[in-house]
Amino acid sequence: IEDASLARLALAGPNGTALAYDVSLAVAVHNRNWASLAKLGAVDAELRFAGARIAGVRMQGQGSSREIQPGKTDVYHVAAAGESAQLGSDEVAEFVKESTAGGVFRLELKLSGEVRYPPHTRVHRLEATCPLELPLSSPALTKKVKCV
Repeated sequence: IEDASLARLALAGPNGTALAYDVSLAVAVHNRNWASLAKLGAVDAELRFAGARIAGVRMQGQGSSREIQPGKTDVYHVAAAGESAQLGSDEVAEFVKESTAGGVFRLELKLSGEVRYPPHTRVHRLEATCPLELPLSSPALTKKVKCV
């Protein structure tokens, strides 16, 4: 994650069991192969809070590919705003705990997709998990976050 900001994260919905969110991220994808071009296929990003999925975005489209030169990095800008599905009581309790303990929220970005290295036709799975700790209305992270 190159940078991230969390403009809104609040309980919402008729029973206060959903999360209203507004988050923006810059996600860097690095081609570690020094000799071959990487062709990135469909890539999905899923934002989670306390293990519950709150948003999903397609970073790179289905049926198209984006080329990343050998040893180079491509940055994707992802923004999501809305309201999540209903949360369970554990997730609501975690939200209350984190909001009263300083307002720094622990989120997780999960990436999944596919990449291939021409001229080879084999498709490799791309999987990464990025832990984020963001305060509300943060301008941006001051350090990069490595994903595993």
